Amino acid sequence: MKGVPLASVDRASTVMAYTRGVFAVLLLFGFLVIAPGIMVLNGKNLDEFALTAVYVQLAMLVTGVLGGSLTYLFGRESPRDREIRLRCGELLGVAIDPARTTSKASKLIAGACDDAVEGEKELRTQMIRGLVLTRAMIGQKFEAEPLEAATDELLAKLSQLAGDEG
Repeated sequence: MKGVPLASVDRASTVMAYTRGVFAVLLLFGFLVIAPGIMVLNGKNLDEFALTAVYVQLAMLVTGVLGGSLTYLFGRESPRDREIRLRCGELLGVAIDPARTTSKASKLIAGACDDAVEGEKELRTQMIRGLVLTRAMIGQKFEAEPLEAATDELLAKLSQLAGDEG
């Protein structure tokens, strides 16, 4: 498997990536205000066009910094999605949610999961295996509602187990 083919690309994630890219470009062009800033500090007077360019660059710099920072405050994944990916990653070695892959990839992940825990008796590992297999079944288009409920139950048990150990 060369990569994990996603069944569908999350539009919000794509929009956020492009938005961050735009703010990064604004930040870079805005940072160029340092050149005329050095000139002013050295006592040189700027003409009207240069002053306008400085104001535009300052606006770009501020917009890039503030806008880019705000994209990290908003658009985060849910704690449940993050925990699913982290738990599955403990077993698979890649933090992915098998439910968000294609049906074919979900089958491959389920097979890899069985190979990864062969002979393993630890309760926690078996619970994570159950989580991966449950999520892989969702990816294979089984009825999602009972599998999502099973996912929540497994996550609760894993959290409780982690609380008992800590």
